[in-house]
Parts: sequence; structure tokens; C-alpha cells
Amino acid sequence: MGLPLCLGAQSAHADVGLRKYGFNKEADRVSYKFLSTVAENFRRDGTIREKYNAVKRSSETQVTAGYHMNIVGFGWTNGVFLELLHDLPAGLVQKLASEQGTDVPAPH
Repeated sequence: MGLPLCLGAQSAHADVGLRKYGFNKEADRVSYKFLSTVAENFRRDGTIREKYNAVKRSSETQVTAGYHMNIVGFGWTNGVFLELLHDLPAGLVQKLASEQGTDVPAPH
């Protein structure tokens, strides 16, 4: 696979490990970068992909091993996106939403 590759599972593992040892700000930063990359690409092309280029923040990746395409609608990415979003502080959720041109509903 082409590097620098970012996958949902990698982001989830990083989030869990950082939070387990009390590095919550770092976990928030890493999670936010992944979430904003996925959201930005979704806004651009209407899809959620399996792989993202972590430097270019793009779903345009060079897949060189295994199957030779970047899968659309990949379940890991969808599930990880929701989990990381759930763990993110409200202020960062609001920031993410405003960058995407949407509002976050007020909690009940």
C-alpha cells in the first residue's frame, strides 16, 4: 500500500491507546485530524473510503497490495468515524460541523 496511509482501524487503536494512558488532548487531536479528513472528502465526492492519504488529506491513495482499489463505503471507516466522533469533546464536534457547513443538534 502507498504511504502515508491512514485507516479507520489505525485511528481507533491510536485513540484508545492514548486515552488509556491519559493523553486525552493528543487523542482528540489525532481523532479530529482523521474525522476532518473523512468529512472533507465526503463533502467533496459524497463517499466514505477505506483509505486516506494522511499528508494530503485525500482519499486518492495508491493501493499497491491486496485488492487494487480504495473501497467505497467501507464498514470499518464508517464505524470508527462514529466512535471517534462520540469520544470527541463538544467544542471539537461543533468545530468539525462548522467546517462542513452543518449545525450540531443541541443535546437533549
